[in-house]
Amino acid sequence: MLVAGGVIYMLSAVVHYGVADAPSALIDALALPATVGQLWMIGYLQLRGIRPG
Repeated sequence: MLVAGGVIYMLSAVVHYGVADAPSALIDALALPATVGQLWMIGYLQLRGIRPG
């Protein structure tokens, strides 16, 4: 989820600066998976922690 969110976050930057008439709702919607991935990772690390190998 985190990797997919990062790729989509990069895509939203390309759409924002590459498409002149891109609606702001589309750009905000593209940033949503990245936010979900980041919050998921924060929650995972809070609950599980970093375990030494």
